[in-house]
Amino acid sequence: MTAFKIGLLGPSRVGKTSLVTALISEGQQLLAGSGVAMLPDGRATEDKIADNWEQLQGDLLAGEFTPGNLRGTMEPFYFRLALDPGVPGARIGIELLDFPGGWLAGRGRSAHSESDWDACRSFITRSTALLVPIDAALLMETYEKQHVKLLPKHLTTTQVESVAREWAIERNRRPHEPALIAFAPVKCEAYFNDNGGLRNKSHLLRQKFDEVYGGVVAAVRAEAPHAQLLYTPVDTLGCVEMVKSDWVLNEAGDWTFDAKYRVRRDRKISRMGVDDLMTAVSQQLIQGKRTMTADESADLIQRAQQAQDLADRSEGFFRDVLMWLNRERQARREAAGRQDREAQEAVRRLQSLDTVLEKIATRKFGPRVQRL
Repeated sequence: MTAFKIGLLGPSRVGKTSLVTALISEGQQLLAGSGVAMLPDGRATEDKIADNWEQLQGDLLAGEFTPGNLRGTMEPFYFRLALDPGVPGARIGIELLDFPGGWLAGRGRSAHSESDWDACRSFITRSTALLVPIDAALLMETYEKQHVKLLPKHLTTTQVESVAREWAIERNRRPHEPALIAFAPVKCEAYFNDNGGLRNKSHLLRQKFDEVYGGVVAAVRAEAPHAQLLYTPVDTLGCVEMVKSDWVLNEAGDWTFDAKYRVRRDRKISRMGVDDLMTAVSQQLIQGKRTMTADESADLIQRAQQAQDLADRSEGFFRDVLMWLNRERQARREAAGRQDREAQEAVRRLQSLDTVLEKIATRKFGPRVQRL
């Protein structure tokens, strides 16, 4: 099963794992009733998702959501998922790589983690889609100049730009492959009023994004003009309101940002914006899968035709009689039949996969999404 690669690019504790959990949950909802399942492919992914979900559920029960309390990723982790339409051999594999955000900055990597980081960068550059989660609260709740100066460090924008540029260069070398980069501000519940929120500061959030991430956008656009660039704000939980945010000077003399949220009474998770991310990813999947499966189908059809030509080809009167007697002609025709059935199955897989993905990919983006 060939896997489509999706890279994640963001600093520590920005919410990469929570974003993956949200994507999986939203994908399952969008596919409900379609006969297609989105499944964890392996125990490790299943356990990782369950662990993150349990942490979020614990916060909801406690009535307080503190993002900084969620356990960060300590080692590279490959989320392995499968879209299963119920057709033998038609599963679509999806791999997402989460890595310690501290590795983006060289000072956050130890000597023994350099080779692991090289592997992460290789995965990212080979990914057809790149998701860049951004801490919306950090952008919006930073006012004083001494703290504003810390934004590039805490958001690792210099390092994000460097890796995103590498990704874009590799995508430009493969213009026949899809290329998507989605900048996804997370924890946007406090800045939109379309999901139960009390205020709408979405225009200011976009302005802050342009100020801080304008260089990253420009770098990608310059290196990969054909790439699709999207601005896709998402709500991490939807049912929370920010009650406090502050910059705190810790014992080591470093400034850290802290935000706390209260949980609304209904405690119903509503991840606005995640469906837009799934739509964008599905568009990439269907484009890439069509190309790959079409090539596979064409190859099998060609081999089926060659087998049929061999089965029907005359070898001369005496040779034909001998082939009939020793059943070689029958064996050739049986082989041709198998080849033809394989070709038809490949075409059926293509049609099945297209139908499945188009259910999501043809959805229109919501009003939050903006093309860059």
